Amino acid sequence: MNPRYQNKNIAVLGAGLSGTAAALLLRSHDANVSVLDSATENKLPESTIKNLRDHHWRRIFRRETLE
Repeated sequence: MNPRYQNKNIAVLGAGLSGTAAALLLRSHDANVSVLDSATENKLPESTIKNLRDHHWRRIFRRETLE
């Protein structure tokens, strides 16, 4: 674990493969991760949504950013 990221609030832009991988890496270093994506939740692959939910990351999608 890298203490540099421990308890830091970090936003990952994009819930695609790279964004998910970055969020996993940061979470493994005990960072507080928020994943933001311009797509609505129903446009993302079910595997991505499952990954986000399983890891309890804060998720912000287009619908929420426009309100």
